[in-house]
Amino acid sequence: MWNPVTREVHRIPPTPRLNCGSPLYGFGADDPNSTDFKVVKLHTTYDMTAEVYSLSTKSWIPTQNPPPFTIITRRHNSKFNTLVNGVYHWITNDPDDYNYNGANILCFDFRNNQFGQLTGPAFSYEDYSFLWDDVAEIEGSLAYVAYVLQCNFPNRIILKIWIMDQSGWNEKYSICPVATEFLLRGLWKNGAQLFGGYVEEPLTLCDRQGNAICKFQIDVNFKKYWVHEYVPSIAPLGRTRH
Repeated sequence: MWNPVTREVHRIPPTPRLNCGSPLYGFGADDPNSTDFKVVKLHTTYDMTAEVYSLSTKSWIPTQNPPPFTIITRRHNSKFNTLVNGVYHWITNDPDDYNYNGANILCFDFRNNQFGQLTGPAFSYEDYSFLWDDVAEIEGSLAYVAYVLQCNFPNRIILKIWIMDQSGWNEKYSICPVATEFLLRGLWKNGAQLFGGYVEEPLTLCDRQGNAICKFQIDVNFKKYWVHEYVPSIAPLGRTRH
């Protein structure tokens, strides 16, 4: 763990269980004002076990309730996951999977160390196939973002954003057309602005009409990152400053 405000670093010890396969990780806390940060490590082998590290106890403990059996074909710890209101979310399946029919979202609640599952939003009959999807946070709620190819317009790509509320998934934005070469790297100002760009161009902040607002000296073609909002915190980690 690293706090850039206090410049403290806390090294997390290895888990008691030997690593096997490609684990998934989540980071968060059970309360926005809590200083007890936690890390959950999900072993993606057939036994599907998980452990939680707590900063307050500085130890790993196995979860009492195992995660639901999930076939995990998407393993990118820097993308396809997000923390919303103390609950971590991972998309576990991939659009390239055979018979892909929407996102399976695995959830872990840091407040009670319990796992759960969600299903992504239903698509209309016009939506032919997925090209790409992800999860994010918008206005304190879970958001699902997808590039959709429509059957009536084979060259027309639409960027759709849904928000999860008490009634379920509700479509918030439908942005079109989007060029297939545009690489989305994150949302800003609750989805009103987008981080992304085109191949061989720098990362660009633009509005939903595609107008550039600001450019950064970062290669947009580097795939394994996602832009997140930075929220400063003075929460102590109790370790050496760097």
